[in-house]
Amino acid sequence: MVKIKESMFLLAILSLILLNTASSTYINPVLPVNDLETEIKTVTGTFEVIIYEDFYNKRTWKEYYLRTEKEEQYKILLDKEYNIKSGDIAILNGIIIENPDNEWDEFKVSQITNIQTKTYSREANPNLEEQSTVVLLTNFQDDLSEPINDSDAWTQIFSQTYESVNKWITEVSYGKAFLTGSVFPTDTETNGWYTLNLNTSDLCNGGGFHGVKNAAIEAADNDVNFQNYKRMFIMVYIITLWK
Repeated sequence: MVKIKESMFLLAILSLILLNTASSTYINPVLPVNDLETEIKTVTGTFEVIIYEDFYNKRTWKEYYLRTEKEEQYKILLDKEYNIKSGDIAILNGIIIENPDNEWDEFKVSQITNIQTKTYSREANPNLEEQSTVVLLTNFQDDLSEPINDSDAWTQIFSQTYESVNKWITEVSYGKAFLTGSVFPTDTETNGWYTLNLNTSDLCNGGGFHGVKNAAIEAADNDVNFQNYKRMFIMVYIITLWK
């Protein structure tokens, strides 16, 4: 039986605000892999970490992706959360699970043999000081909900007086990082939200976050000069389904 959970916001954060961290190299067992299932592969690449924030249900989770020097790309399956950040370089052992319905094949990790974390001096750290950010309000072809306007969205993300994302980042970085930016579309009372060329079901079987990201960029391309921004938030409104 499928039940419908209450509507919620899902804020997909394309990049983390990172502070200085030390390099680390370690070996960790991850997922048990049956050798008879398929051949164990070794891949080396750079991580992209996607962070999802469900404000209303106070829930956060991450997805991990890896891009290799050969431009191969995988969604990484881990048994638990590790201290992996966007830009980290890793050597992974495991099995490849082909996914013909998704641009990203999956990689089921059996062992992480090396992680090299990027480090920066304070002067060179791109994650400190002002982080210019664009926020895109998006919905789907089968759900045209527009629960808030662009002004309220700006307050949730950028305000320093409201309990916003910007206020949290400023606090946890001790004032070393903060967000500035804009919300699109502007004047949503007149213009409405961007409607993606996707249905809500495509979140699960049509490319997940990367499918939404690409569709959102395409929808906003006439309004936004993305070269003016370092960060991108995509806000979508969905109905959560579970069995």
